Amino acid sequence: MAKERRTSIRIDLLSSMLQTSHPGFHYTYSKHEHIGYLYGVPPLKHNDIDIEIVGLNQKTYETGQTTVHMKVHEKVDPARYEVQLKINNMNVENMFDTQRLKRLLDVFRQKLWKESEDDLYVTFLASAVELGARLPLLPDEKEGIVMRIGSQATFSSLLIDLQEEVKPLWKLNTCPRNFKRTTVEWLFRDAGFALDWCTFRLVEDTSSSLRQHAGHVDTGIIDQYKPLGLGKEDRWSRPTKSGVPQRSYVGEFVLTLLVPMLVMLVLVLLLSLILCFHHEGITKRNNQTPATQMVQYTAVQKASHTLRSLSSQRQVSISTSEQCSSTVSRSRTGSPNSSLPRTASP
Repeated sequence: MAKERRTSIRIDLLSSMLQTSHPGFHYTYSKHEHIGYLYGVPPLKHNDIDIEIVGLNQKTYETGQTTVHMKVHEKVDPARYEVQLKINNMNVENMFDTQRLKRLLDVFRQKLWKESEDDLYVTFLASAVELGARLPLLPDEKEGIVMRIGSQATFSSLLIDLQEEVKPLWKLNTCPRNFKRTTVEWLFRDAGFALDWCTFRLVEDTSSSLRQHAGHVDTGIIDQYKPLGLGKEDRWSRPTKSGVPQRSYVGEFVLTLLVPMLVMLVLVLLLSLILCFHHEGITKRNNQTPATQMVQYTAVQKASHTLRSLSSQRQVSISTSEQCSSTVSRSRTGSPNSSLPRTASP
């Protein structure tokens, strides 16, 4: 672990330098604690490692350089049984808090994996984004971490049952962040951890704790490192132009224009045929009717027409006579020689 002084000294170049010189090491900086953390596992066949640290003072722009000598000792009894976890509400620097890490290990040592109480330790730790996961949508959310804890003790029956319980979730593309449908979810929630149960795995007989982030050294190690990934469902790759689906608007055009026009054309044809056949039916009926019946029908039509005309003339004469009588009555009332009594003027 490399610490930074509070006089705004930064070691931003350390991360890129470590990636090129020592692939097994990683560096992260905690803005809250103002501490830089160097973590990881050195590559195989490296007993002594020298790390050169270059710092920059942002106030005076002075640079400083120091070399840290690290001696590597191989672990005597490495873990043979490991539990892989993905924690959504944590960053890598958060897991260097000893109290927080102790709470996580106690969940296994006291509840789920009591057989590992003597030698349970962290065998792998990496950011979920480094392994291919997407960055969170909100800046305040944590990136998430992938870690393994291992021991020499065999898996307990509780862990085996837990893996059988979450196996159906492996078919899902992604698990929601607030997914809680497991019997032991409350244990981790009480400790302050939100797990992604889609990536929960039990790994047996592996030495990945000694080989993390050293995958490009040996082909066999690459295969050994593959289970530490998040899977294809969590990885994001840039879409290609050929892979973008194309939408055709021919169906919408047919439904919106051609189908209504076709229906209207069919209705027009039906109406035209109905009118044509109806006209032919009237002509045919007139031709088949006897002449005597047609003469009687014509006489009845003429008589009804005559009656209608006489009725209209009668009503016109009645209205005319009523108008004349009203005019005469008004003229008699208004003449000076009228015999009707007059009202006295005031």
